[in-house]
Amino acid sequence: MPETILHPQQLGGSRKGVSVALGGHLIRAFLRIFTAKCQPTAGPWDDEKIAMMAARVHMDTHILHDLYKHLRSPCAIKEARLSGLARKPILALHTDTFFALHG
Repeated sequence: MPETILHPQQLGGSRKGVSVALGGHLIRAFLRIFTAKCQPTAGPWDDEKIAMMAARVHMDTHILHDLYKHLRSPCAIKEARLSGLARKPILALHTDTFFALHG
């Protein structure tokens, strides 16, 4: 339900006029292609893989330290001190997604 309301309103970013939903469609298409070829799309993530990916896109060498520092910091929902009623829809939007917001 939220996607039918929000996606048409989410245009712009680095490519003006391109719906945010396009990224989701592309990811699902790639997953279907890799699944059909029996190729894994992901595996266990470790520090070495993350550091290698960061190096490929010329990120700072301290990226792992910064990442772990960020992961240890309090979540934004707790820092915002939202009421349970305000927090519930935000958490619902981020359930069963790649990233999860705790709080």
